Amino acid sequence: MRRSIYTVGGTVQAGGGRYVERAVDDEFLTLCREHEFCYVLTARQMGKSSLMVRTAEKLTESGTRCAIVDLSQVGVLVTAEEWYLGILTAIEDSLDLDVDVYEWWANLRQLGLGQRLTRFFQDVVLPSVDGDVVVFFDEIDSTLSLDFTDDFFAAIRFIYNARSNVPRFRRLSIALIGVATPSDLISDPTRTPFNIGRRVDVEYFTAKEARPLADGFEAGDAQKGALLDWVLNWTSGHPFLTQRLCYSIAHSTKPVTSKKDVDQLVADTFLGERSEQDSNLRFVHDMLTSRAPDKISVLAIYRDVLSGRSVLDDRQSQSATHLKLSGIVSNRNGRLTIRNEIYARVFDNEWLRDQRPEHWIKRVPPAVIGLVAACFAALILLGLAFTQYQKRAEEERRREQLDLSNARLTEQVAVSDSLNVRLRIQAAIADSLRFQEALANAGLRTQARIADSLRQIEQSANLQLEVEIKESDSLRILEFETNQLLSEQFVITDSLKTVAEQRLETAREARLQTISVALAHAANRQTKLGNPDLGALLARQAFEFGSRGKQAFVDPVYDALRQSLNALSSNEALRLGGPAVIAEHSGGVRAIANSPSGAMIASAGDDGVIAIHSITGSVRYLDGHDGSARTLSFHPTDGVLASGGDDGTVRIWSELDRQSPQGRIAQKTDGAIWAAEFSPDGHVIAYGGEDGVLAVSDYRGDGRRTEIDIGPARVRDIAFSPDGSTLAVAGEDSKLRLWKWSDGQALLEAEIPNVRILAVEFAPDGHTIAAGDDGFSITLWSFDRSSDELVLRQRISGHEGPVYSLDFSPDGNRLASGSGDKSVPIWDLVSGAAPILLEDHDSWVWAVAFDASGSRVLSGSADRKVRAWNTFPDDLASKVCTSTGGKELSREEWDLFVGNDFAFETEYAPCVEVTAASASHE
Repeated sequence: MRRSIYTVGGTVQAGGGRYVERAVDDEFLTLCREHEFCYVLTARQMGKSSLMVRTAEKLTESGTRCAIVDLSQVGVLVTAEEWYLGILTAIEDSLDLDVDVYEWWANLRQLGLGQRLTRFFQDVVLPSVDGDVVVFFDEIDSTLSLDFTDDFFAAIRFIYNARSNVPRFRRLSIALIGVATPSDLISDPTRTPFNIGRRVDVEYFTAKEARPLADGFEAGDAQKGALLDWVLNWTSGHPFLTQRLCYSIAHSTKPVTSKKDVDQLVADTFLGERSEQDSNLRFVHDMLTSRAPDKISVLAIYRDVLSGRSVLDDRQSQSATHLKLSGIVSNRNGRLTIRNEIYARVFDNEWLRDQRPEHWIKRVPPAVIGLVAACFAALILLGLAFTQYQKRAEEERRREQLDLSNARLTEQVAVSDSLNVRLRIQAAIADSLRFQEALANAGLRTQARIADSLRQIEQSANLQLEVEIKESDSLRILEFETNQLLSEQFVITDSLKTVAEQRLETAREARLQTISVALAHAANRQTKLGNPDLGALLARQAFEFGSRGKQAFVDPVYDALRQSLNALSSNEALRLGGPAVIAEHSGGVRAIANSPSGAMIASAGDDGVIAIHSITGSVRYLDGHDGSARTLSFHPTDGVLASGGDDGTVRIWSELDRQSPQGRIAQKTDGAIWAAEFSPDGHVIAYGGEDGVLAVSDYRGDGRRTEIDIGPARVRDIAFSPDGSTLAVAGEDSKLRLWKWSDGQALLEAEIPNVRILAVEFAPDGHTIAAGDDGFSITLWSFDRSSDELVLRQRISGHEGPVYSLDFSPDGNRLASGSGDKSVPIWDLVSGAAPILLEDHDSWVWAVAFDASGSRVLSGSADRKVRAWNTFPDDLASKVCTSTGGKELSREEWDLFVGNDFAFETEYAPCVEVTAASASHE
């Protein structure tokens, strides 16, 4: 089944389907690159999250670090502290920060949550990440139900506003994505609304943008275009609805060829009961009903839009804003219109009628209403009869009470006379009590006035105290802000100091390099003009200046020392600067090997002869092979030499310290032997050649042979790893091979396209492999034996011919290479400085090798000579003092060649000082 290009479930455009580019892609990417704060706030399934993910990928490709925080994953059933910690851990995971977030958070517990968030960006994120940082907060609408997120958005606003004072904030961009409006983000009416950043509007697909979606239809080009036009007539380019309808067409069990077919698919997919199953339509339904801030107002505005009335887009209306956020309407020329035909069909007048609240009376059956009415009439009649009865009973009771009152009145008149006397006595007593009360009231009023005065004094004191507390709070805030500003100024000052120191160091380095190279050129010129003594002293001073820097220009200094020393030598064969020719063959020199003790050097050439050079300078020549002798290898312990040649034999030579060493044939093959090497422990020897077979066997001939065929490639060069378990193989093709022969495992291969690998060498660390090729370059590889990974680490360029031979120095810090461009560069793998170039050969250099001390390099060339080079410039510089017979630079020569930038009295290193330093070093 053909894989669909449409995304119809989950996040629009974020699945395995085809991403549809829109104009907003470039706008959003540009804003993020320009360090803008922006927000993408619109309805569901408009492609917000897909736009975010796509933008983050492009920013990451250009070197910007990105963090995506899905706030819905942080949760809402959490405390404020748990919520903020969830955000910080998500940022820490995305940016791979080296910080314990929980410990850092706990150490700042005295600060507010929002302030801790800003400090996290300022003190942790930006100092830990080089370059720009963009943080995307997705699903921000999940914060609307929380009562503590006002501080979160206020903190984002603080970072935005602080960029003018805190320079590192200028590298930070923040983007907010979700279904909300800016006014929703800060709910506290006493705070300033969230009003920063740039709004990014995610619009519908245009017809041109949606055109790639037609590729999923199984039809001709013209038919595809017609089908897509009919789709857009329904969806108007809504991202989710468009992909959903295209998916239905592409996967329909019946052919879809006409507009009628498309209309039927719309009915089957979206209309009727289907609308309740579609996630987008359910979202719109909920936004218009259960999630509406004022359902009646929202539906009233929508009814007017649906009926075709002209409804202005009132940006101050919460209901109109909510209606746009639901996605069902949009602003067109200042008026609200329905966004697409599917929405108009689903949410029509019949749907609107279903949303009206029904009066309770309509739900009561008519029989019940009649029964209730009859009961109500009966109750009225009973009430009237009961009222008449109550009136008659009340009149009888009143007549009885009147008769009783007249009888009591007669009795009371008699008692009244007696009471009058008592009343006069009580009145006198009352007058006395009233006088005493008046006195007490006067005292109370006085006390009340005093209490009022005290309350006023207390209120005034409280007001003064509140003013002082506010002033104290303001002073504390001002003190904190001042301390924070001072801290930032200290950071800026330290940064400027560091930059200044770096620039001073760079300037000093540049001055040293410039004068070092200039003196080297001056030394060469004086040597050519016939003043070798002056040339040697200038070259030594060039070395002195160069050694104080990073020796980025070591080759000109080395060349000046060598040329001047050679000019001082009276005998060409004993040139002090080198190189010394230690042997000559009657054919090109193919191989060179050093004995482990350093007492002997072996060389082999196209004449089939093997030359043994002793430490005393004597040379013995052995008739080694019929045809070219191509490879040599010393046994690590017992003074045995192995050789291989075009006659297909591997020969073992013993008793090398005698005048006539013994030789025997250890192996015989059908093709030429191009590579043979003893293992580091000396137990076995590996060999191979033009037949493509690589073999490992006991060199004494009494062990089992292990072999592997790499044909059709030929074994051009091999190298044992330091532990002897693995062989690196150059097969004269584009593949670098590793054979873990001790485990019996198959080859590991890595390819360098468009070149042939001619030379390989293991570094002493056992993890680095160098490979030379006919593409004029050297590649360095990292090998992890535990995981069998072979990873390209570095490509070294500079040769102008094929690289035939490689050798690491014993400490692994330098690499010598021999090339068809006649040169032998010595590459510094630690500093990366320009190489020393050895260029005395007249033809291709086929063999190079460091001696056991690492101070000399041996080279063999098609010019038939074996040369020995001193590769340490400090050794050459120390020879100048003895070779010039105690001469020194004069003050006049210093001023002429060095100038006034460097003081003669303190910068010049006389030969006496150099000699003493060399003796101390020895």
